[in-house]
Amino acid sequence: MKQVLTVLAIFFFVPAHAQADPLRVGDRVPQSVLSPVAHATAGKAVIIDFWGTYCAPCIKSMPMLDSMQELLDPWLKIVLVTQYTDFETPARVAAALAANGRGDGRPFHFFVLKGDTTLAMHFPHAAIPYYSWIDSDGVLSHLTCPGEMTSRNIMRFLRGEPFKVDDFPADMSETNWNQIIFSDRDSATRPGAQPAPSKRKKKGTRAPTEQGRSAPARKQ
Repeated sequence: MKQVLTVLAIFFFVPAHAQADPLRVGDRVPQSVLSPVAHATAGKAVIIDFWGTYCAPCIKSMPMLDSMQELLDPWLKIVLVTQYTDFETPARVAAALAANGRGDGRPFHFFVLKGDTTLAMHFPHAAIPYYSWIDSDGVLSHLTCPGEMTSRNIMRFLRGEPFKVDDFPADMSETNWNQIIFSDRDSATRPGAQPAPSKRKKKGTRAPTEQGRSAPARKQ
């Protein structure tokens, strides 16, 4: 019973939507599918984040995702997508983003698509947050739940490196909830995680800065 409650606390179920040519991992995503966000994603890898204003885990993940978007903007575009419903109005979405902003008065760096009626049909899902990872070649690399959304995995994704992932099927009856929800892999890079204490300090060393960071090298 406790595990069921944990699942409900992490995932928020969304209304069923019609399916039109659902895409699977390994498929090349047609340009027509990304047409609503094409002007913001051209030539970049894309992570589509299906979220909702009522979804606490969605909101909690935004600061980490925004930091990655700011750092990796030349190579990556994170797109926040809300489904069109009577409840999830554009005004409500705008208010939620404003209320949960960066904290310094500046807006998030995401591209936000409000009132989606097409992307959800090609990436069908029954719960949020739900992520579709599309590489710079336009190939759908992963469909994942929140556990895989870490800064470490984002960097691996941009380099073309594999990372262990429980691909999240559209039919959630096929999902191994214990493996997805209670896995602790990459826990150190999840939002809110505390770094492990260092056993000893090395004299004369400094933490690397973000200045001069080069583009993530992509494996051929």
